[in-house]
Formats: sequence, C-alpha cells, structure tokens
Amino acid sequence: MSVKRKLPQRTSVIALRRCASQMHTCIRAKLSSNSGDTFIEVLSALMITVIAVVLMATMLAAAANITAKNEARMNTLFAAQTALATQPEPEFPTGLVTVDGGALGTNTYKVYVYSQDGLTRYEPNFGVENGDVS
Repeated sequence: MSVKRKLPQRTSVIALRRCASQMHTCIRAKLSSNSGDTFIEVLSALMITVIAVVLMATMLAAAANITAKNEARMNTLFAAQTALATQPEPEFPTGLVTVDGGALGTNTYKVYVYSQDGLTRYEPNFGVENGDVS
C-alpha cells in the first residue's frame, strides 16, 4: 500500500499562481499578435456568409415551390366550384300523386320523381300550392 504524500497548502497555491501567471502571459502575447489571424478570420466569415446565402436561397426556392403548388390547387378548386355553380338546374320529371284522406277528402299534389338503382322517391314541388295541379 502506497502512502500519498500531501503537499503543503502554501506550495500548491504558489504553483497554481505561477502556472496562471505563465498562462496569462501566453494568452496576452497571442491576443496582441496579429500574424495569421486576419486571413483565417476572413475565411471563416466568408464561409459563414456563403452558408447563410445558400440557406436563404434554398428557403426561397422551397417557398416558391410551395406557393406554386398551392396556387395550382386553388385554381383547380376554383374551376370545380365555378363548374358546379354554372351548371343548369337538372330537369326532373314531375308527376301527380293523389292522396285519399277518407272522410277528409281526396287531394292531388304535383311532385318531382327521382329514380336511381331501382328505387323511386317523390318530393313535393314547392313551387306549386298543395292541391293546385295546373
């Protein structure tokens, strides 16, 4: 078993101060020297600018593409809505339905007749008063 020897507190503080002083001197010398830093700084700034321009161009191209797709969809929707709105009302066959009310009497009504898939449906013709068959 090895015994670790502790340095006195004063010695470690002096060593830390000396190391910090040397580091401070080295950093100060590096910061005051301009040799070689300007070219690297220019290259890094240029690289950052190029990356930003490429990202902006990509963003604008994507936005233009999305806008074109949405405009095409809106034009298709508008054309469909216009086609539906300008279609003439379909002509449905009309017929007469006679309802026997027993003691209340018999009434005849004009109705629209709808047929599809073998099923027939009647709806009243609201443009005509009930009982008016003219």
